[in-house]
Amino acid sequence: MLASHLLFALAVTAGGLLQLVPAIRNRWPRLHRWNGRAFVVSAMADASGGLQMVWTRDVVGDAWQDVGMTVLALLILGCAALAWR
Repeated sequence: MLASHLLFALAVTAGGLLQLVPAIRNRWPRLHRWNGRAFVVSAMADASGGLQMVWTRDVVGDAWQDVGMTVLALLILGCAALAWR
């Protein structure tokens, strides 16, 4: 689970950077749209995997950190849903 979480984090980072390049947006709009979709799906998968790791495994930190990470993951899922819409 950790490896997939890190892989999706890499995909989110790379995809997010590509979304910010105006030349890609203007020259290849289809690539821009598909990259955006992949970005949103990767963000949702990463947030879901993070939630699973926080609440089913014994990770470093206390309950307050778990609550904080849960709130962040839920915010990511909510923003990804809004972006998809």
